[in-house]
Amino acid sequence: LPGTDLREGVHTLPVLFALAETGPDADRLRELLKGPVTDDDDVTEALTLLRASGGIAAAKATVQQYAAQARAELDELPDLPGRRALASLIDYTVNRHG
Repeated sequence: LPGTDLREGVHTLPVLFALAETGPDADRLRELLKGPVTDDDDVTEALTLLRASGGIAAAKATVQQYAAQARAELDELPDLPGRRALASLIDYTVNRHG
């Protein structure tokens, strides 16, 4: 369900990046996210502001960087089931939607 983290007052990585931006949209998002967002209209507005910000793209780029580092470290390990499981976990994490 979109906005669950916002309703619970959880600031995910995309939100943190969006909150670090400047301008009226970022100011409004900070105002909305001072605490858990309980009003449906406020959740919708916060999601709209988040999607319009650079927060999601910045978070995806960060995840890609960490995934590349993790893959490089895994490449140093023998090709065993545990290594393949960790590689699958990296792929799942990078490709998940939500």
